[in-house]
Amino acid sequence: MKTTSMFLASSVLATTLLTGLSTGTASAQELAGPGWALTSNPMTFGAARATLTDGSYIEFDGTTLAHFDSGGGLIQNLAATAGFKFPSFLEILPGEATALFGESSVGNIYEVDLVNGGMTLLTNIGFNYDVELDATPGFAYISGAPGGFGTGTDIFRVDLTSGAQTRVVHVGGPSGAVTVNDVGDLFYVTQFDSWPIPPLSSSILRWDDAELVGVDPMTPLTEADADIVVPALTGGTGMRYASATDSLFVLDTDFAGGLSKVARFNATTGIWKEDVATSPLSLTGLQIFPGSGSAVLAGFQPIGAHLRFNVTDFGNSMSSTLVVDPARPTIAFSGPAPGVAGVATVTITGAMPNAGVRVATTHDEFQLGAECVHHVGLDIPYHLAFQPIHLIRRSQPLATDPFGTMVLTYNQPAGFGGQIVFQGLLEDASGAPLGTSEAILNN
Repeated sequence: MKTTSMFLASSVLATTLLTGLSTGTASAQELAGPGWALTSNPMTFGAARATLTDGSYIEFDGTTLAHFDSGGGLIQNLAATAGFKFPSFLEILPGEATALFGESSVGNIYEVDLVNGGMTLLTNIGFNYDVELDATPGFAYISGAPGGFGTGTDIFRVDLTSGAQTRVVHVGGPSGAVTVNDVGDLFYVTQFDSWPIPPLSSSILRWDDAELVGVDPMTPLTEADADIVVPALTGGTGMRYASATDSLFVLDTDFAGGLSKVARFNATTGIWKEDVATSPLSLTGLQIFPGSGSAVLAGFQPIGAHLRFNVTDFGNSMSSTLVVDPARPTIAFSGPAPGVAGVATVTITGAMPNAGVRVATTHDEFQLGAECVHHVGLDIPYHLAFQPIHLIRRSQPLATDPFGTMVLTYNQPAGFGGQIVFQGLLEDASGAPLGTSEAILNN
């Protein structure tokens, strides 16, 4: 499970919190991208939150760290700090019996017992900002600024048993988000060290795992040693890696008052893949949940994997947490009565707007009880209601309207009802495949 990270760790970002960027109700301004659906739940203003797989969550409000059920009912108070502390991150560790908690007021990082309550000091990193577990169990990377404001950011590799820390990277600017891929490569979002923050002034850097081994803390790696994966982001207040699609999900926050985005990039090439959601507010607390089925965390996929992030409206002192699920297009059929010829209509709703859908058909006897999954050289799986060898016909792309709706009308002969299975093969505006819709029988 991934990190919930607050952005109170740098003077530039903290100034943003105090001035406020927008007004309005935090739960009413977010929009899901094509192929996604979101739901909003209120959260304590200014808090850090991390959710467990059962939907319950841990929240730190500045003084108390507590465990709540999915409906917001208190399960137990876990721990408390001596006086108010700015939260920087909460990380639920594998097994969900413990968590890591960081605060940026003093710089302490604690291990929290989620079963019995209580927390013990693990280590201290001044102005710690974000944490990500290393691919090697028992270690994590933590970004912070122990030298204080204006001294740049250090990334430490921390032993989660002893708390021993090794500085492996030093970069300029306030502290930013970190994440790690399956082979241990480290990714970091740079931050602009002044105000106002100009557009497209952040970038995503990558250091290979082999470069990080045996680094001398006195001469850590720098930007010059890194590969630039994504060269131009507006902000970057959170970032997490999704293994199934080799993707980076990034909270691209616009501190100048423009539109913030949750964006997905290919982690190897840096190519933009899609915008998951947009908001005029500040974004924090990104978590991804890969799910247990065949669906992956991408637009138009079946329900399974999902992500969470937080939005904050400092003008009204309101915060919300957003749950974002892939939204697979639905399909409907209407036609003549059984045994009667007439006009029939297949309607697919929720596809990519102003793009296309190819309608695939097969005989009813070939429809599977459970969809088969195929990987055809894409970073997303194809979920089909029939085996590809049983495909009878595939149409040319049929246009979707600005709302993502496609309508196919045809004359159905008498006696054909209940014999044809329809399924949509989704495409974007350039004709690239996006996945499939649900399937339906023509009865």
